[in-house]
Amino acid sequence: MSVHDLTAKGMNLIEMAGLMSLIDTDFNGVVLMQIGMFHLAQTPKELAVIADLPRLMLDTPHYDREIANVAVAPGRTGNYFLDHWKQYSYHFNTKFFLQLLNGPIPEVREPNQPLTDAAWEKETAEVSAYVGNYKAQRDRNRAIVDRMIDRIRRHGQTEIILLEPPFNPRGDRLISAELRQDHDQYMAPWAQTRGLHYWALNRDADLLERHFFDFVHVHSVVAETRYTHLLAERIATFLSTNQATEESP
Repeated sequence: MSVHDLTAKGMNLIEMAGLMSLIDTDFNGVVLMQIGMFHLAQTPKELAVIADLPRLMLDTPHYDREIANVAVAPGRTGNYFLDHWKQYSYHFNTKFFLQLLNGPIPEVREPNQPLTDAAWEKETAEVSAYVGNYKAQRDRNRAIVDRMIDRIRRHGQTEIILLEPPFNPRGDRLISAELRQDHDQYMAPWAQTRGLHYWALNRDADLLERHFFDFVHVHSVVAETRYTHLLAERIATFLSTNQATEESP
Protein backbone atom coordinates (compact mmCIF):
# COMPACT_ATOMS: atom_id res chain seq x y z
CA MET A 1 0.00 0.00 0.00
CA SER A 2 1.34 3.43 -0.97
CA VAL A 3 1.49 6.48 1.32
CA HIS A 4 1.45 10.09 0.07
CA ASP A 5 2.90 12.55 2.60
CA LEU A 6 1.39 16.05 2.44
CA THR A 7 3.04 17.32 5.62
CA ALA A 8 6.37 18.67 4.35
CA LYS A 9 7.68 22.24 4.35
CA GLY A 10 4.62 23.80 5.97
CA MET A 11 2.40 23.45 2.93
CA ASN A 12 -0.78 25.46 3.05
CA LEU A 13 -4.15 24.07 2.03
CA ILE A 14 -4.01 25.29 -1.57
CA GLU A 15 -0.61 23.67 -2.11
CA MET A 16 -2.00 20.45 -0.65
CA ALA A 17 -4.97 20.66 -3.01
CA GLY A 18 -2.62 21.06 -5.96
CA LEU A 19 -0.53 18.05 -5.00
CA MET A 20 -3.60 15.99 -4.12
CA SER A 21 -4.98 16.60 -7.60
CA LEU A 22 -1.91 14.85 -9.05
CA ILE A 23 -2.89 11.60 -7.33
CA ASP A 24 -4.99 9.27 -9.45
CA THR A 25 -8.64 9.16 -8.42
CA ASP A 26 -8.47 5.35 -8.38
CA PHE A 27 -5.60 5.46 -5.87
CA ASN A 28 -5.83 2.80 -3.17
CA GLY A 29 -3.57 3.82 -0.31
CA VAL A 30 -3.02 6.38 2.42
CA VAL A 31 -2.78 10.16 2.24
CA LEU A 32 -1.25 11.88 5.27
CA MET A 33 -2.29 15.52 5.57
CA GLN A 34 -0.95 17.98 8.12
CA ILE A 35 -4.05 19.84 9.27
CA GLY A 36 -3.92 21.80 12.50
CA MET A 37 -5.45 24.84 14.12
CA PHE A 38 -3.25 27.26 12.19
CA HIS A 39 -4.10 25.67 8.81
CA LEU A 40 -7.79 26.14 9.56
CA ALA A 41 -7.23 29.71 10.81
CA GLN A 42 -5.63 31.13 7.65
CA THR A 43 -7.50 33.97 6.01
CA PRO A 44 -8.10 34.19 2.24
CA LYS A 45 -5.46 36.94 2.11
CA GLU A 46 -2.88 34.67 3.72
CA LEU A 47 -3.71 31.81 1.36
CA ALA A 48 -3.52 34.17 -1.61
CA VAL A 49 0.17 34.84 -0.96
CA ILE A 50 0.91 31.55 -2.69
CA ALA A 51 -0.57 32.99 -5.91
CA ASP A 52 1.91 35.89 -5.95
CA LEU A 53 4.96 33.79 -5.11
CA PRO A 54 4.22 30.10 -5.72
CA ARG A 55 6.73 27.72 -4.16
CA LEU A 56 5.65 24.70 -6.20
CA MET A 57 5.29 24.52 -9.97
CA LEU A 58 1.74 23.23 -9.85
CA ASP A 59 -0.36 23.33 -12.97
CA THR A 60 -3.68 21.55 -12.47
CA PRO A 61 -7.31 22.67 -12.82
CA HIS A 62 -8.01 21.87 -9.16
CA TYR A 63 -5.10 24.02 -7.99
CA ASP A 64 -6.20 26.88 -10.24
CA ARG A 65 -9.79 26.68 -8.95
CA GLU A 66 -8.67 26.85 -5.33
CA ILE A 67 -6.41 29.81 -6.12
CA ALA A 68 -9.35 31.52 -7.86
CA ASN A 69 -11.38 31.24 -4.65
CA VAL A 70 -8.94 33.49 -2.78
CA ALA A 71 -7.11 35.45 -5.49
CA VAL A 72 -6.97 36.08 -9.21
CA ALA A 73 -6.72 32.76 -11.04
CA PRO A 74 -3.32 32.27 -12.67
CA GLY A 75 -3.34 32.88 -16.40
CA ARG A 76 -2.16 29.87 -18.35
CA THR A 77 -0.40 30.22 -21.70
CA GLY A 78 0.17 26.52 -22.21
CA ASN A 79 3.93 27.14 -22.01
CA TYR A 80 5.18 25.62 -18.75
CA PHE A 81 8.20 27.92 -18.51
CA LEU A 82 6.18 31.09 -19.05
CA ASP A 83 3.46 29.94 -16.65
CA HIS A 84 6.01 29.38 -13.87
CA TRP A 85 8.59 32.07 -14.54
CA LYS A 86 8.36 33.40 -10.98
CA GLN A 87 9.45 30.08 -9.55
CA TYR A 88 12.27 29.73 -12.11
CA SER A 89 13.52 33.24 -11.34
CA TYR A 90 13.48 32.45 -7.63
CA HIS A 91 15.72 29.40 -8.12
CA PHE A 92 18.03 30.89 -10.75
CA ASN A 93 20.37 32.41 -8.18
CA THR A 94 24.11 32.28 -7.56
CA LYS A 95 23.89 28.91 -5.84
CA PHE A 96 22.11 27.43 -8.85
CA PHE A 97 24.80 28.51 -11.31
CA LEU A 98 27.61 27.38 -8.99
CA GLN A 99 26.04 23.92 -8.92
CA LEU A 100 25.95 23.88 -12.74
CA LEU A 101 29.68 24.63 -12.82
CA ASN A 102 30.95 22.67 -9.83
CA GLY A 103 28.33 20.02 -9.18
CA PRO A 104 26.03 19.58 -6.16
CA ILE A 105 26.83 21.65 -3.08
CA PRO A 106 26.72 19.51 0.08
CA GLU A 107 23.99 20.72 2.38
CA VAL A 108 25.34 21.67 5.78
CA ARG A 109 22.84 21.97 8.58
CA GLU A 110 23.74 25.00 10.62
CA PRO A 111 22.43 25.23 14.18
CA ASN A 112 19.58 27.69 14.54
CA GLN A 113 20.41 30.75 16.55
CA PRO A 114 18.03 31.45 19.45
CA LEU A 115 15.31 33.93 18.61
CA THR A 116 15.75 37.43 19.92
CA ASP A 117 13.13 38.99 22.17
CA ALA A 118 11.91 41.06 19.21
CA ALA A 119 11.58 37.93 17.07
CA TRP A 120 9.60 36.17 19.80
CA GLU A 121 7.29 39.19 20.02
CA LYS A 122 6.67 38.95 16.26
CA GLU A 123 6.06 35.20 16.47
CA THR A 124 3.71 35.70 19.40
CA ALA A 125 1.72 38.32 17.49
CA GLU A 126 1.35 35.93 14.52
CA VAL A 127 0.15 33.07 16.71
CA SER A 128 -2.27 35.38 18.50
CA ALA A 129 -3.68 36.47 15.12
CA TYR A 130 -4.22 32.84 14.12
CA VAL A 131 -5.95 32.15 17.42
CA GLY A 132 -8.21 35.14 16.87
CA ASN A 133 -9.11 34.08 13.32
CA TYR A 134 -9.61 30.39 14.01
CA LYS A 135 -13.36 30.12 14.59
CA ALA A 136 -14.23 32.58 11.83
CA GLN A 137 -12.11 30.82 9.18
CA ARG A 138 -12.20 27.13 10.02
CA ASP A 139 -15.39 26.13 8.17
CA ARG A 140 -14.23 27.79 4.94
CA ASN A 141 -10.83 26.11 5.15
CA ARG A 142 -12.40 22.80 6.08
CA ALA A 143 -14.33 23.03 2.81
CA ILE A 144 -11.02 23.12 0.91
CA VAL A 145 -9.98 19.88 2.61
CA ASP A 146 -13.38 18.30 1.98
CA ARG A 147 -13.09 19.07 -1.74
CA MET A 148 -9.71 17.32 -1.82
CA ILE A 149 -11.18 14.29 -0.07
CA ASP A 150 -14.21 14.15 -2.37
CA ARG A 151 -11.99 14.13 -5.45
CA ILE A 152 -9.47 11.52 -4.28
CA ARG A 153 -12.21 9.19 -3.07
CA ARG A 154 -14.24 9.41 -6.26
CA HIS A 155 -13.14 5.98 -7.46
CA GLY A 156 -10.45 4.63 -5.13
CA GLN A 157 -10.33 3.31 -1.58
CA THR A 158 -8.18 6.00 -0.02
CA GLU A 159 -7.55 6.31 3.70
CA ILE A 160 -7.04 9.91 4.86
CA ILE A 161 -5.07 10.74 8.00
CA LEU A 162 -5.26 14.28 9.41
CA LEU A 163 -2.07 14.91 11.38
CA GLU A 164 -1.94 17.66 13.99
CA PRO A 165 1.46 19.34 13.47
CA PRO A 166 4.08 19.71 16.24
CA PHE A 167 3.60 22.80 18.38
CA ASN A 168 5.86 24.39 20.96
CA PRO A 169 4.38 24.09 24.47
CA ARG A 170 5.47 27.70 24.94
CA GLY A 171 2.48 28.58 22.78
CA ASP A 172 0.05 26.92 25.16
CA ARG A 173 -0.15 30.15 27.13
CA LEU A 174 -1.53 31.84 23.98
CA ILE A 175 -4.22 29.23 23.38
CA SER A 176 -6.78 28.87 26.13
CA ALA A 177 -7.76 25.43 27.38
CA GLU A 178 -11.30 26.17 26.19
CA LEU A 179 -10.15 26.91 22.63
CA ARG A 180 -7.90 23.84 22.50
CA GLN A 181 -10.79 21.70 23.70
CA ASP A 182 -13.05 23.35 21.13
CA HIS A 183 -10.52 22.51 18.41
CA ASP A 184 -10.36 18.86 19.52
CA GLN A 185 -14.14 18.69 19.57
CA TYR A 186 -14.22 20.18 16.06
CA MET A 187 -11.66 17.79 14.58
CA ALA A 188 -12.93 14.53 16.06
CA PRO A 189 -16.53 14.72 14.74
CA TRP A 190 -15.25 15.95 11.36
CA ALA A 191 -12.96 12.94 11.10
CA GLN A 192 -15.70 10.56 12.23
CA THR A 193 -18.30 11.97 9.85
CA ARG A 194 -15.99 11.79 6.82
CA GLY A 195 -14.39 8.46 7.75
CA LEU A 196 -11.00 10.09 8.38
CA HIS A 197 -8.34 9.38 10.98
CA TYR A 198 -7.14 12.16 13.28
CA TRP A 199 -3.74 11.87 14.94
CA ALA A 200 -2.20 14.24 17.48
CA LEU A 201 1.24 12.92 18.48
CA ASN A 202 2.79 15.84 20.35
CA ARG A 203 2.20 14.45 23.82
CA ASP A 204 3.27 10.93 22.93
CA ALA A 205 6.43 12.29 21.28
CA ASP A 206 7.23 14.21 24.50
CA LEU A 207 8.00 17.43 22.63
CA LEU A 208 9.24 20.07 25.06
CA GLU A 209 9.83 23.79 24.75
CA ARG A 210 13.59 23.34 24.46
CA HIS A 211 13.12 21.15 21.38
CA PHE A 212 11.74 24.02 19.28
CA PHE A 213 13.40 26.87 17.42
CA ASP A 214 10.16 28.86 17.33
CA PHE A 215 6.52 27.89 17.83
CA VAL A 216 6.32 25.28 15.08
CA HIS A 217 9.83 24.22 13.97
CA VAL A 218 11.57 21.44 15.88
CA HIS A 219 15.36 21.96 15.90
CA SER A 220 16.42 19.16 18.24
CA VAL A 221 17.77 16.16 16.32
CA VAL A 222 16.78 13.90 19.20
CA ALA A 223 13.20 15.21 19.23
CA GLU A 224 12.96 15.10 15.41
CA THR A 225 14.13 11.49 15.42
CA ARG A 226 11.73 10.51 18.21
CA TYR A 227 8.76 12.16 16.48
CA THR A 228 9.67 10.64 13.10
CA HIS A 229 10.01 7.16 14.58
CA LEU A 230 6.70 7.51 16.40
CA LEU A 231 4.93 8.64 13.23
CA ALA A 232 6.54 5.86 11.18
CA GLU A 233 5.46 3.28 13.76
CA ARG A 234 1.90 4.60 13.71
CA ILE A 235 1.79 4.45 9.91
CA ALA A 236 3.28 0.92 9.87
CA THR A 237 0.73 -0.29 12.42
CA PHE A 238 -2.07 1.40 10.49
CA LEU A 239 -0.99 -0.23 7.22
CA SER A 240 -0.60 -3.68 8.71
CA THR A 241 -3.99 -3.45 10.45
CA ASN A 242 -5.70 -2.34 7.23
CA GLN A 243 -4.01 -5.06 5.22
CA ALA A 244 -5.07 -7.71 7.73
CA THR A 245 -8.65 -6.40 7.60
CA GLU A 246 -8.69 -6.53 3.79
CA GLU A 247 -7.30 -10.09 3.74
CA SER A 248 -9.69 -11.45 6.37
CA PRO A 249 -12.58 -13.53 4.95
